[in-house]
Amino acid sequence: MDSAEKRLLDQCIQHIEERYYPELLASGKNLKQRDLEYLIDVIEERTGIKISLSTMKRIWKKTFTNLPHPSTLNALVSLLDYKSWGDFKQSLSSQQPLSQKKSRNKSSQSLWIAAFAVIIIAVLTTIGFSTFRGESSPGIPESILFTANKTVDMNVPNSVIFQYDLSEVVADSFFIQRSWNPMNKSEIDPDNEYFTEIYYYPGFHWARLIANETVVERQRIHIQTDGWFALARSNGMQMVPTYLDQTDLIEDGKMRVTRENLVKSNFDLNENLQLSYYNIQDFEGIDSKEFVFEARVKFESVDGLTCPQFEVQFIDEIDISWYRIIQQGCESNLFLKIGEQRMPGSENDFSKLGVNLEEWQYLRIEASNGKLDVYLNDQPALQSDYQGTVGDIMGVVLNFTGMGIVDFVKLSSITEEPTFSYEF
Repeated sequence: MDSAEKRLLDQCIQHIEERYYPELLASGKNLKQRDLEYLIDVIEERTGIKISLSTMKRIWKKTFTNLPHPSTLNALVSLLDYKSWGDFKQSLSSQQPLSQKKSRNKSSQSLWIAAFAVIIIAVLTTIGFSTFRGESSPGIPESILFTANKTVDMNVPNSVIFQYDLSEVVADSFFIQRSWNPMNKSEIDPDNEYFTEIYYYPGFHWARLIANETVVERQRIHIQTDGWFALARSNGMQMVPTYLDQTDLIEDGKMRVTRENLVKSNFDLNENLQLSYYNIQDFEGIDSKEFVFEARVKFESVDGLTCPQFEVQFIDEIDISWYRIIQQGCESNLFLKIGEQRMPGSENDFSKLGVNLEEWQYLRIEASNGKLDVYLNDQPALQSDYQGTVGDIMGVVLNFTGMGIVDFVKLSSITEEPTFSYEF
């Protein structure tokens, strides 16, 4: 990173601190982890982009040797209401110094105006920065009680009982956000002690205890499955899915859901079918940046389906990545998320990810050293940078837009140890 780029990034960081944490800036204190986590939440709510905590820490510690990825920079300046990093740079370059040709009187007048503005800002900061956030800043003690306990060990539905103590927290409003999605945020009574939420889907989440807009505590929520768990839904936003008969998943050495299983489980066959196989556990020792995934899959039939596709999701301790293949001819409809990158088919050449889904497809994904390679039937299909995911893989999800069959699944570290292999 050259000196000009470094100065721009330093200015961006300073402007963010001035806007969101003026009291820390004035005192000379550094941002804490929960302050960075709050910024991550704001970025996600504004842009849909999830920056990892480790990336934010590197930015604030200024340990980047290269300029962060453009998508990270675009997300970062959204905190300052810019649409892109380019807009931020242009805004700074357009700020011109006072002309030396101005009269001394006009220069003095400008200086008095600037001084008055500084006084006003100082007064506003003293009163409180709440007007920028719409609510007063909470008083946060060092330690806050916040626990989460599942009512069943495995599978779904699964209720989680949150216990909290907000007696020493001064704020106008309190919330529990049960997942990464800000839509899953419920207001809670600070005078109560318990709040219960039901999880209809397996997965891994960080539940957040929020005072005003500040995340004051977090809890890991790992809704695990007992092996593979199949469910069906008619659309991706359906809150309550159809739980299928798990005893009928394995047939003739394949994992599949039959029409009989769907009918028995009261799924309406006239609906659009989205079939999912979940395996949510702690794949301990398999880092989300260093892994090999293999699977052999196909659709039972694509008749009547417009642009069917298969997706594999990897859930780690911070984020989710997903990879898709699609019926040949529909490649523009693809949308991949590779670490921090969101890659629409309309802006990328995904021609090698279009296949005949009625035939068996052997998918292999390798992630290592910040790079990712996707192979289809032993042929290279995609290469990409791979940055931003963090920690062990906590779950794998196989999604079909229709009825899909799985021959085998294998997940291993790049060194092949440990290995999780499923041959049905």
